[in-house]
Amino acid sequence: MSADLEKKKTKRIFQTSSNIRTNVFFAYEPLSEAEATRGTVGLPRVLNMYENYPFWATFFKKLGFRVVLSPQSTRKIYELGIDSIPSESECYPAKLAHGHISWLIHQNVDFIFYPAIPYERNEFPDANNHYNCPIVTSYSENIKNNVEEITSGQMRFLNPFMAFTNEEVLSKQLVDCFKKEFHIPEAEVRDAVSEGWKELAMTRLEMQKKGEEVLKYMEEHHRRGIVLAGRPYHVDPEINHGIPELITSYGMCVLTEKIPFPIWGIWNARLLSWISGCTTAGCTPPQTTLRPERIWISSSLTPSAADWMP
Repeated sequence: MSADLEKKKTKRIFQTSSNIRTNVFFAYEPLSEAEATRGTVGLPRVLNMYENYPFWATFFKKLGFRVVLSPQSTRKIYELGIDSIPSESECYPAKLAHGHISWLIHQNVDFIFYPAIPYERNEFPDANNHYNCPIVTSYSENIKNNVEEITSGQMRFLNPFMAFTNEEVLSKQLVDCFKKEFHIPEAEVRDAVSEGWKELAMTRLEMQKKGEEVLKYMEEHHRRGIVLAGRPYHVDPEINHGIPELITSYGMCVLTEKIPFPIWGIWNARLLSWISGCTTAGCTPPQTTLRPERIWISSSLTPSAADWMP
């Protein structure tokens, strides 16, 4: 393989692994306006939407709603909502939510759906907890009480509290919400939840396949990789400060901790050289899904020069 082809192959692999949530989680075609028999729903591309968007995209499409997803974060998006941010002490990802909501309001959607989710799925049977941080859990309450178009009643805003503990728990809460708000029959809501839950599982399998592809490439080309252990929304380029691109510029591969892969079987194979917890200003260090007794968390966000070498 020529040097140019090798470079292109490497770049493709790097893009696949470092932008996996953007490429896999948000690649959903919405219904057309003609097909959307129940109207248009706006979903903000913020916080735990980076974890659960495949579910919501499938759920609303199944129910006959056209989904309008806010675009990838930018400084301009942030500035759209700056007037409604109530506190400077909030983390930047939370502040960005105001801009995404403002963008959706400008699209004249029928309503905005931004649920409050205290609990995600339990990743491990023996895990102590599976709850979200307070900001992720209830930031939609902050939006509801500080965005003028919502407080004045100009924009319909739904932010029911619910948990992703398991399919049955989620089904019950969504049945209650959509029966009350849209008079949708229970059987129809449960069917949509089932389809969404399956889709969420399928995206995880696809992520696993991508992870295996990257690991195979690393082994074949004797390259090292770095697992960036952070929150789901740290794949947002406006939030991650270009760290994935910085790492790949040194000829290394980037994987997220959400890619399930047989990491323990390759511990001594030079395929994992550094794991670091990425944090955002105002946030506590994230709880990684990797088991703490089996990983090494770097004491510094900057590895030594030797660690960078492939």
